[in-house]
Amino acid sequence: ENKGIIIIIKVAKLFPKKKFLIIGGRKELVKKYKNISKSLKLKNIKFTGFLSPIETGKYIKISKILLLPQIDETAESPLKLFEYLSYGKPIFASSTKPIKEILKNKKNALLFNPGDIDGLKKIILLYFNDFKLLNSISKNAKKESTKYTWNKRTKKLIKIMKKIK
Repeated sequence: ENKGIIIIIKVAKLFPKKKFLIIGGRKELVKKYKNISKSLKLKNIKFTGFLSPIETGKYIKISKILLLPQIDETAESPLKLFEYLSYGKPIFASSTKPIKEILKNKKNALLFNPGDIDGLKKIILLYFNDFKLLNSISKNAKKESTKYTWNKRTKKLIKIMKKIK
């Protein structure tokens, strides 16, 4: 619930000609959000539930943008963030503290305030077709991803653990 799925649903209602895809989620939550979307008569949003990494990758590769509308300021950086960076796609994300540690507005992502539907709407209206900016943040995201590989993150954790001893 703190991942901001309801934000995506509400924004999908504002942009009926744009397609939205939500991958993952426990069965009961997928059902809940499908029902909310159905009650809003949304035809431009699809929920897949959990997919294999290969299937997930296929969907990400054909996506124009990737959304991270996390609401919870106290949550850690979502692992999905690192995966999204590695695809070199434009990322539209909420500016929670953990996300802002990695993503920088107009450098490697476009950020909006957590839970701010109008903020996300504004980003979509202003930048969805700004190919120069989207290309720039995509390239920067891909470049940034090299700092967060599993190997580099593991080495960083080992260094931290050695200091604790």
